[in-house]
Amino acid sequence: MKKFGEGENPQENTVEEKEGVIKTKADQLAEEFEADKNYSAAAEAYKKADDTVKAQEMWKKQAELWLELALEDKDTLNYYSEAAQAYEEAGATVMAKEIREKQAELWINHNNCYSEAARNYEKAGDTVKAQEMWRKEAELRVTNNYYTGAAEAYEKAGDTVKAQEMWRKQAEVWEADRDYYVEAARNYEKAGDTVKAQKVWEELADLLEVNDYHYSAAARAYEKAGDIAKAKDTWIKAAKEFETD
Repeated sequence: MKKFGEGENPQENTVEEKEGVIKTKADQLAEEFEADKNYSAAAEAYKKADDTVKAQEMWKKQAELWLELALEDKDTLNYYSEAAQAYEEAGATVMAKEIREKQAELWINHNNCYSEAARNYEKAGDTVKAQEMWRKEAELRVTNNYYTGAAEAYEKAGDTVKAQEMWRKQAEVWEADRDYYVEAARNYEKAGDTVKAQKVWEELADLLEVNDYHYSAAARAYEKAGDIAKAKDTWIKAAKEFETD
C-alpha cells in the first residue's frame, strides 16, 4: 500500500508555480493602475506579466494623455518629450518622430532655443536639421562672446574649422590672465595649434618655477611644452625640495 506523498516530489514545478503567482499579481496590479488611469505604471506591470500587447496599449494611452496636456499647456514643452517617449514605448515610432519634430519647431519659437530644437531633431533622426540648429546656436553664442559654448555647438554642427576658430578666440581670452594659462593652453590644443599651446605651457612652467617655486607643477608643464630637458632639471629640483622636507 502506497503511503501518503510517496512517489511525489514536493519541489516539482515550484519555480513555475511561483512565476505564475508573480504574473497573476502583476496582472492584478496592472488592472488596478489602468482603472486609475496611471497608464505608465500599468504598462510596467503588464510588462512584468509578460503581456507585451497590453503594455504597449497602456503606453499609447499614456502618450495620448501627455499629448493632451501638451496641447492644453502651451508653456510646458516637456510634455511633448513625455508623449514622444511613451509613443516609442508603444512601438509607434512614426508618431513619436512627428511629435519630436513639432517640439523642435516650438523650441525655435520659444526664445530661439536652438540647442533644445537640435536635440529633438537628433531624437527624431533628422541629422541635417539638427546640425542646422546647432549652427544657429553657435552663432547665437558668438554674439554673447561665449566662445567655449560656440565651439562645442560648431562641433555638433560638424563644422570643425569654425569650432577651432572659437577655441582659439577663447584661448586668447584666457591667455590675457596668467591665472588661466592652463585653460589657454588646452584651448589652443583644441584649436589645433600645438605650437602656441606649447608656448603657453612653457610660459606657465617658467612662472611656476621662478615665481612660485612649484617645481613639480612646473615640471609637468615643461613636459606638456615638449621641453624634456627642462622638465628633467625641474623634477630634480622638486626631488631636492622633498629631501629637505
